[in-house]
Amino acid sequence: MASQLGSPSPWMAPAKYDPAATTIADISDDLLREILLRVPSLPSLVRATLACRAFLRAAKTSPDFRYRFMALHPPQVLGVFEDSFWQRGTPAFVPFGSRSDPDAAAAVSGADFLLTRLPESSGGDPGWEINTCRGGYLVLHNQKTRQLATYNPLTQALDVFPYPAQEANCHPRYLACHIIFFKDDPIYFGVVCVRRRRRRLRTLARFSLFSSDSSCREWQSIPWVDTSTGQLPSCPDTQMMDGFAYWKHIDQPYIVVLDNSTLEFSRLDLPPGMEDMQCAEFLLGQTDDGYLCMVYIYEDTLVVCGWGDAGDGVDELMTYKVFPLSTIIDATMCSEEYGVQVSAVVDGFVFLSVKNDMYTEGILSLWDADLS
Repeated sequence: MASQLGSPSPWMAPAKYDPAATTIADISDDLLREILLRVPSLPSLVRATLACRAFLRAAKTSPDFRYRFMALHPPQVLGVFEDSFWQRGTPAFVPFGSRSDPDAAAAVSGADFLLTRLPESSGGDPGWEINTCRGGYLVLHNQKTRQLATYNPLTQALDVFPYPAQEANCHPRYLACHIIFFKDDPIYFGVVCVRRRRRRLRTLARFSLFSSDSSCREWQSIPWVDTSTGQLPSCPDTQMMDGFAYWKHIDQPYIVVLDNSTLEFSRLDLPPGMEDMQCAEFLLGQTDDGYLCMVYIYEDTLVVCGWGDAGDGVDELMTYKVFPLSTIIDATMCSEEYGVQVSAVVDGFVFLSVKNDMYTEGILSLWDADLS
């Protein structure tokens, strides 16, 4: 007896397994990296790599991937830490508005900005203070336990290690710490501690380098060297970028540069008129394409110096743009009562802060230097 139901509908036909079907396991790491380069932001990349092991493997196994990604997607500013001299305990984190980017908002909500992973000292007081920050990492010191720590609140990667042996008795305020990343292997980083002191007519500097590489997790100490800058000891810090330390000569328009890997000194001339400027009055940084730049405030203007050819075929720092502060911030705040300062220069962005009085200081504005 013939069936009266007719032939089965095409949509009811059983699915056939295609042995040639492509899965994510069949995609090469090179192609996966090209896909990951197209995600919109670093928080989006973090979420993608945590959701898929293949994505995580592709991103971690290529030293060049991080630099390609950062070149296409400059880091986002998620917020600031309020670290007050009068405030004890963990510094408060204030997030910036990120409602337009759900991945950035998710990164902030899932990060450990309370720094709960830092070990506590006796008595319940963490005792940790922020020394510096760079590349998403905080460098903190603990005077009670004589320890330093590097911590990434987003990834919660934590390293705790003792003070350099040659600086065991040094107060943290006299020890400038900097974090550097190795271009050959971005997985690892180094911490450089710089201590300076004045001896008669000389200014000496001593360096200690710690690497997060498990094969050499110990301090490498460098004896005292003469920086020959004539800089006053009141200069609070040493500026450092990409493994180079910078000091401004006290009464000459040039900077002494020390290569930490070779311990060789060189000289970087500054634009005319900067003879009397102290190292605390300007900040060095990098443009979004990696070139050296310098930013400082002169009277009621913001001055940006860029690296370029001055016309004689030799590259040098020269004045690039001058901006009236009134075009950036409220003109009523450009007075002696409100001191505007340059707080940081990061990847072509200049952070400005306003100090209302000796107790109150906060980030005022984020501004694109546009030096490219």
